[in-house]
Amino acid sequence: MIRQNLDRRDPFLGQEVDVVGVYRTGFDGSRNVRDLTTRDRSRARTAHSHSRLDALAWWRLWGVAAIAHVVGTFAADVSWRSVANTLLAVVAIVVVRKPSSALARTGLSAGIVCSAIVETPVIGNHWLVAAGVSAAALVARPWDQPGDWFARFAPTGRLLLLVFYSFAAFSKLNSGFFDPVTSCARFFANRPLELFGLPTIGGEATVAALLPVLAAAIEISVPILLMITATRRIGLWIAIAFHLLLTIDVVQHFFDFTLLLLPLFLLFAAPGELSAFDRRLPRGRHPQVWTGIALSVVLGATFPLAETWRGLALLFVWATWAALALLIVRFLFSGPDGAANLSLRPVGSGAMLIAALFVLNGISPYLELKTATAFNMYSNLVTRDGTSNHFVVRTTLPIRSAQSNPLVIVDSTDPGLREYAEEGLVIVPGNLRSYLETHEVRSVVVETASGEVLDLSSSDRERADEVLGPPPSRLLQRVAPYRSFPTSGACHVSWHAAL
Repeated sequence: MIRQNLDRRDPFLGQEVDVVGVYRTGFDGSRNVRDLTTRDRSRARTAHSHSRLDALAWWRLWGVAAIAHVVGTFAADVSWRSVANTLLAVVAIVVVRKPSSALARTGLSAGIVCSAIVETPVIGNHWLVAAGVSAAALVARPWDQPGDWFARFAPTGRLLLLVFYSFAAFSKLNSGFFDPVTSCARFFANRPLELFGLPTIGGEATVAALLPVLAAAIEISVPILLMITATRRIGLWIAIAFHLLLTIDVVQHFFDFTLLLLPLFLLFAAPGELSAFDRRLPRGRHPQVWTGIALSVVLGATFPLAETWRGLALLFVWATWAALALLIVRFLFSGPDGAANLSLRPVGSGAMLIAALFVLNGISPYLELKTATAFNMYSNLVTRDGTSNHFVVRTTLPIRSAQSNPLVIVDSTDPGLREYAEEGLVIVPGNLRSYLETHEVRSVVVETASGEVLDLSSSDRERADEVLGPPPSRLLQRVAPYRSFPTSGACHVSWHAAL
């Protein structure tokens, strides 16, 4: 009996493999070959099965994330945007019900990208991430077999999460965030306390000084723990528990942000775990009823119905997320301790381009390309005119000069601009010019960086143009906007009329 290596095409893997064969020579010189790859083929089939089931489970969670975003984006009136959001949610419901539908998967990915384009420049960081991930899903061809798609998409999805989360954590290393009085950490810790009528945390309290340190430490540790195989499960525990805690704040409705992160975090679970968790989820006996409830919740959020209905929609989605998160935490603690070596290398040039754009978006505040939706949410970060309050990046490299002469609105007849005066916000001149060009404003009084106070409506045109600067590019305003920021350094959590 002789052992021999034979080149053979594996019918399952579809590629050339080195097969170790055993053959016996007969009296007539013939050889009877028996290959020894049965175990390898079995392992390959198991891995492919895990990949397919993991893909379907991931799509179901991605559909839930899209529904949560739609519910969290309330409509002030009936418009084509509310209709578009409703259609997106309907597609998401189909994906949740039937993730095996290639048409629904493709439609959901394309719908999220289109939704993000429509929402710019007033778009949350989480939805910008959703657009990038959905673009990566499209590049990976979601109309292919789910297992093949997942093998191409998962490395890019993991990398995009790490890039986003790392920049979000890095942006919090600044003097404003670590100031107990102004820190967003204390601000959001007080929100649920206020909601339940409990005593709030004062700026002078010891715990107020500890909150920023704890929040920053958790956010910085999560991507590091997820990248290391030995600590990956600990990273998942910390990340999901941390965001479950944040979701207690119903007022800011962090549930949409957290429900988006959930399927991205679970890309770091071992092969087969995502589908195993999906199988443990309770299945209703009447799926049509649950579909009707989900659609009713979406309609209540996307169309201007009663405030009570909107509140119920929020509560429904929040409760759904809370139950889902608790199930995930329980599953992670009861699952195996090990984690597989997972790839972080994007597959294909399109995926690499998306990852590069994520990196560019993360560094854009320090280049002063943009300060809104730059993976710097709730960070107290201020980068303006070559200066920065960041501990590491002390000075910026201002590629654009839009922030060189900021304005403080002293008073205005316009309700939207009056908010800037009431909250002590500094506004970029280009933003104010764009607002004045599209709104009828009788009077707006501003203070320039030099301390000059003037009413732009009564000043001569030449002086007003000098203060407001040249008209900004429409495209740049959409893709690279600047946010206003408070003069006090306080936590800035809301969008305003002129950004």
